[in-house]
Amino acid sequence: MDGWQRDERTVPAQSMDWTSLLDKLPELAYRAASAATTPEHRAGLLVLLDTLAEGPLADPAGTVRQVELIEPYGATSGQGRPEAVHRLGQVLRKGARTVVVLAQHGRNSRNDAARWLALDHDPTGAFGPVPGFTLDREHVHRQGIDRTRLTRLTTLVKEQGPAPWRPEAAEAFHTATGIGPLQSVALVSAAVDEPGAEALGLLGAKTRAFEAAQARLNALPQADRQALAQALLPGDPGELWATGPDVQAAAEVWRSRLASLVRVPEELDLDLSGTTPAPSIWSSTRPPRPGWATAFPSRTARGDPSCAG
Repeated sequence: MDGWQRDERTVPAQSMDWTSLLDKLPELAYRAASAATTPEHRAGLLVLLDTLAEGPLADPAGTVRQVELIEPYGATSGQGRPEAVHRLGQVLRKGARTVVVLAQHGRNSRNDAARWLALDHDPTGAFGPVPGFTLDREHVHRQGIDRTRLTRLTTLVKEQGPAPWRPEAAEAFHTATGIGPLQSVALVSAAVDEPGAEALGLLGAKTRAFEAAQARLNALPQADRQALAQALLPGDPGELWATGPDVQAAAEVWRSRLASLVRVPEELDLDLSGTTPAPSIWSSTRPPRPGWATAFPSRTARGDPSCAG
């Protein structure tokens, strides 16, 4: 197979599609440290983040891509019928390159080829073809979080619990940007869209008004929301416990990316009961922007010096 080694289904198949999370790791790391996150949610995030920190997926820097591969039925012996194709969980290796088949995305329009979702890791970033498959589409993951920084954050969360909630940080971000008090709380707290009573009590917010503020926040372009969350996470995660999130850096991101947005005042976006968001709450003078893990070598296996000690 042109120098490729095939490991037959060594990765668990039929798991939920988690690949979209690879573009949100700084945001998820920040949420894991938030006092507004439930213990159950935090535990799940820590498992995910610790797992990704063991390999190249936490900080891909252009060396990991998500691909959709097309494979004609009958390409190899025993694959003449669609039901005879079994690739879920298969790992393909060539040198330092690793391709992991994660899911089947159905068949092509002529029903004579399978479509596979896979992750492709090439430390050189060159990638190239995968024998036996045709590449249909790809998404190269470039943003992530430094693995040493991520490991420090997860260690601090496990040892000290979540970072304390600092309402003054949300007030400072609102003052610097004019985003609105509740939206600022929603952003700085990294709360989920429907937080529970305990989180709402911590944040001093009412359920329906907070959900309306979250809806306004979610109306921002996704890339901008992620950039704001990434900026809130200090370079040294320990600062979350000492002084709080990096409000100044997040305010700079707002000014550079979102200052031209025309915002309806938050209080005008709610009815008297504080429940009804306006149907359209953002406008802009800007042009629109253009639009598993264990299969990969761990740092320890590669002799990564950051694992020493």
